[in-house]
Order: sequence, then C-alpha cells, then structure tokens
Amino acid sequence: MIRSVIFDMDGTLIDSMAVWDKVIDESVAKFGVIPTKKDYEVMDPMSQIEVLEYLCEKYNLPVTAKQLSDEMDAVVIERYRKLSKARHGALNLMQKLADNNIKMAVATLTSKHQAEKVLEHHGMKKYLTDIITVDEVGSSKENPKIYLTAAQKMGVNPSECIVCEDAPYAATSAKKGGFLVCGICEEWYLHRKAELETSSDVIISKSFDELLPFLEKYM
Repeated sequence: MIRSVIFDMDGTLIDSMAVWDKVIDESVAKFGVIPTKKDYEVMDPMSQIEVLEYLCEKYNLPVTAKQLSDEMDAVVIERYRKLSKARHGALNLMQKLADNNIKMAVATLTSKHQAEKVLEHHGMKKYLTDIITVDEVGSSKENPKIYLTAAQKMGVNPSECIVCEDAPYAATSAKKGGFLVCGICEEWYLHRKAELETSSDVIISKSFDELLPFLEKYM
C-alpha cells in the first residue's frame, strides 16, 4: 500500500527548463567563462551552490560561490514566477492524494527558499508535509539519503512510498533505497531513457494523469 509520494521538483512537478536555461552561463559570462558540455554533465547532480563552487574552483573565479549565488537568487526566483509551468495533471494528482490521506513531500536540488516560492506560486506547497533539499541532507541524489530523510519525516517506510523523478541517476538511487519509482520522461534525459526505464516501476511521458491507474492499485 502506498502511504506517501516524494516528488522531485524541477522537471517533475514543475517544467522549469526555461528558468535554468542559460542562467548558469550568464552568472559566469562576465568572467569570460563558458561552461562546457562536460561541465554540465559533472554539475547535473549538484545543487546551485555546489555548481557555483565547482565553477569558481575550476575556472579560478575572483568571487565566492556564495556571492554568485546571492546575485543569481533574485533572477532565478523571478524566472520561476514568469517562466515555470506546473506539469499537466500535477495539481489534480496532489488533490487526489490529499483526498486519500496520502502524504507528500518534495526532494529537490533547488535551494529551500526558492523551492518554497515556486511551489507556493503554483498552489502546491499546501499539499506538502515537507520540502527537503540536498543541501540540508549533505548528499546528492546519487545517494538515497534525501528520499530516506523525506520518508522518515512523513513517518513511512520506503516500501510504502513512490518517488517521482526525471533524472535517471536519481531514479536509480531511489530504487536502491527501497522505494517504488515513477520515471518522468524529460527531453534533457532522453539519451539515458533506458536507464530510467530500468529503475522505474512506472513511466509517464507528459501528464501525471498517466500515473493515476498505477497508484489506484496501491491506494
């Protein structure tokens, strides 16, 4: 029986590609730095502050990661407000889960105050027991610690919880943690679709409406 759902935020609950597109490039362009494709592969599982720490160290930038993060913050929040969209069916799913007393949490790479603002903006925050970030748990999503922490805070076992993720490495991590996994097919990760499918108990391509028949078997 499913007693809780853990959602990733960016790329899962929220379509935020337009928010993050170029924002990292813009933050370091004034120093003559253009992050490479390899940089983005390395930075994929990192939080915002970890990304900036990586770039500051690799390119020997004359600022701290904290300074860059503070500069980016207002830009990111404004872009979330103007450019992000809720995934189709997300609010409908969250309401159905709430109606069935199923607890919900978000596990995200995004900083907590940014996540709170965008989730509030889209009317989702009211459904959540908690918002857990990788910075809080001190571990990337390559480790299931963030999902285990969220499950513990909701008072459920991993086997009673489904994790919704678009990142194949995160789906793999959640599966290793003992969770059911819903894989979200996103354009950014199409080249790793096979990995996502291997780690997922159910796959959705566009709308959370696709997940409802699967959940109804466990509710």
